[in-house]
Amino acid sequence: EFPGGKCEPGESLEDCLRRELREELGIEITTLVPFHVIRHEYPEKTVELHFFHCSIRDGQAQALDCEDIRWVAPEELTKFEFPAADQPLIQALQDL
Repeated sequence: EFPGGKCEPGESLEDCLRRELREELGIEITTLVPFHVIRHEYPEKTVELHFFHCSIRDGQAQALDCEDIRWVAPEELTKFEFPAADQPLIQALQDL
């Protein structure tokens, strides 16, 4: 999965991403630029995912709230299993 999570009540998308990346990876980010929005319907629910380009301002990414992390090139993403909702993002990253 890509890092991120659900917004808390009253939290902006940008603040949510900052908090989630701090909690999950131990990094502080800056320069958030909207990149892609996906609306995906699963049988039991519909999800809307917002993706941003950002820069690491401080910290070294580490697996704080997950099993493993790694940086990979967009063309390598097909080697990993991702939820169905993430497939359009993977395609968008490969099209850059």
